[in-house]
Amino acid sequence: KVFTQRFDKLGWIACSRITNTQGAKADVIIQDDADCDVRLVVKNKNAIVRGNNCVGYSRFDDLAVDQQVYIVAVRYSQGQMFYAIQGVTLEKQTVVSLSWIKGNEDEFEAAVRHMNPSV
Repeated sequence: KVFTQRFDKLGWIACSRITNTQGAKADVIIQDDADCDVRLVVKNKNAIVRGNNCVGYSRFDDLAVDQQVYIVAVRYSQGQMFYAIQGVTLEKQTVVSLSWIKGNEDEFEAAVRHMNPSV
C-alpha cells in the first residue's frame, strides 16, 4: 500500500544534518516483524529516516543521543491495518516495543496529523 500526504508548504531537508552528527550516537532497535514499515520522524529537523529492516526488528543508527523523534509504523495482517505512533527521546541504547492500534488509512492519517509536538 502507498500513503500520500498533501503539503501546503515544503521546506528543504538536508540529510547531512541527520547523519553527520557530532557527539554520542544512538543505537535504536524497534521490535517489529517482516510485514512492518517503520520510519523515524526527527523532531525539529524536517526529516524522515529509514532504518535497516532486519528479521524481527528495524535498526536505526547514526542519530544523536537526546534527539526527539516519532516512531511511525504500519503493518497489515490478515487484511487488517495496524499502526503505531510513539514519541521517544533517543538514548545510547534505545529499544522500543510498539503499541499497535487497529485502524484504517483515514484513522492513520488523522493520527499522523495530530502527532503531539512535545514528544
